[in-house]
Amino acid sequence: MTMETMLAIYNALSASHLYILGFVVNSILYYTEMDFETLKRFMRLDRMSSKRGGLAKVRIRLTSAQKAELLAIATACGTAEDLEKDSRYNKGDNFERVITERLTTEKWVKNSVPFNVGGDITVNGENIQVKFDGCEITNEKFLMKLTAR
Repeated sequence: MTMETMLAIYNALSASHLYILGFVVNSILYYTEMDFETLKRFMRLDRMSSKRGGLAKVRIRLTSAQKAELLAIATACGTAEDLEKDSRYNKGDNFERVITERLTTEKWVKNSVPFNVGGDITVNGENIQVKFDGCEITNEKFLMKLTAR
């Protein structure tokens, strides 16, 4: 499956059309909000390991130049240390915790809600997906499962 096909399916099935993207520059944690079309600029096609079938997956991979560009519109929300505060969780989960507790009145709780069911947070009635640099957006296996129904 091509990246374009995967992104078209993902966007068509997504319960969210707003995204918060997080990244670190000089040990400062930043976030910025964007729509899907803007987020696509930061996505790359990757592959699962051959042990997992070698299928295609889409990841966010920010270059140094892209981070520098995003700094102009980003908001600082912590430090790189905040991404390791709870060692039970990865950086993406810890970033979601930071954002949830900053932008909502809710206490963050780890969940596994798929992108086609709901967002990671709700702000002003809008579902928002929270993504951190290096995260997997979707993969061919999951998209094939969703479209086979």
